[in-house]
Amino acid sequence: SRHVGGSEVGALLGLSPWKTPVDLYLEKTGRRPHDDTPSEAMRLGNELEDYAARRYAEQHGVAVRNYGYMIFDDTAHLVADVDRLVVPDGASVASFHDEIRTDTLLECKTTGAIWDEGVPAHYEAQVQTYLALTGCNRADFAVVFLAPRRDFRGDFSVARDNAVIDALRERVKDWWERYVEGDTPPPATCEADCKALWAASRGVEVAAAP
Repeated sequence: SRHVGGSEVGALLGLSPWKTPVDLYLEKTGRRPHDDTPSEAMRLGNELEDYAARRYAEQHGVAVRNYGYMIFDDTAHLVADVDRLVVPDGASVASFHDEIRTDTLLECKTTGAIWDEGVPAHYEAQVQTYLALTGCNRADFAVVFLAPRRDFRGDFSVARDNAVIDALRERVKDWWERYVEGDTPPPATCEADCKALWAASRGVEVAAAP
């Protein structure tokens, strides 16, 4: 893929708890096959996505709809695949064909983490990317918390921040051109990065960033 997905932007920025910039580089340059096999956590999240969306709709007294289109920004190498759109008050639809007719999108999450500090940074980067590509001004979250909390919350929200969006576009564009098109690995940040780069480069020495 010649694009970075919204869910991958956190990895590019070094914010993801699951994937580093080096992992993303190896995937985007074809040095590591993208594993499409869903983990158990991913399968659970997919199964509970509809439930989370329904609970959000109940809690807020609104309707939500699927949006079946991928949105591309070729200049910044970005792509968005949003979970749901929130139908505006007094309207019957949130989109018509690929035209988005709402100001609010909905992201559904299933997690064992505790969001006491608010929306985690990697998810905030994800939805700012979605806001950039959809033109919406707000992203709400429908969150199913697993053990130990065992709860649902639909009151997390991220407002569009144009300064953040501009910075994200520039950062992703620069990262793509520097590392993917330039075929140069980003700095390693951990031992696993070093091992992955050693394997990919067949012995070229690399060092982790301090």
